Amino acid sequence: MPVRVEANLAVYFDERIREAAVDTETEISVEVAHYLTELLAEKALRGECAPGGAPLALELVAARTAEEPEDRLPRLRAVGDAALYECGFFPDHVERRGVSRDYVIDLGSRAYGAAETLVGWRGRGVHPYGELARAFPRLARLLDEVRERTSLRTTDDVVRLCDRYRETGSPAVATRLIAAGVLPQLSTMLRRGLA
Repeated sequence: MPVRVEANLAVYFDERIREAAVDTETEISVEVAHYLTELLAEKALRGECAPGGAPLALELVAARTAEEPEDRLPRLRAVGDAALYECGFFPDHVERRGVSRDYVIDLGSRAYGAAETLVGWRGRGVHPYGELARAFPRLARLLDEVRERTSLRTTDDVVRLCDRYRETGSPAVATRLIAAGVLPQLSTMLRRGLA
């Protein structure tokens, strides 16, 4: 019996997203958690290892001004998805291009916000695109946590984790450092009540 890779990837990423949301105390709706799960599973299935293509700012302009109205929503979503994936899984790539992470976050947030407007949501609560737009920085950080929990960890990731521990003193970050074979300074842990 063949194994459904798509289902396994969705389960895998769903678990990582749930764990990261709990550890980072990030509240997200069930719909957005599902959206992120599907986004990561799709990227993994396609084997997308690094962002590429036209600059996101140009893609956003093209999406907003597409002649055919039915082309706008998928193009806006694609820009938002690319920005979120780039900020969450490839923050070094953003920096190496000389682009501010905040700029990419702004582009992604604008794309999802325009998608929400285009949908014309009349339901109760916030449409998932609206949540993606407003919570974009937190969701990018959440995907960064997911990346750190996967095999995509690099030496630079461990250094960034050390820097984050120095800044936040987070017990969850200290635990991940220890799991990676890096022992945070005992004096820092004692000062923060972690030892």
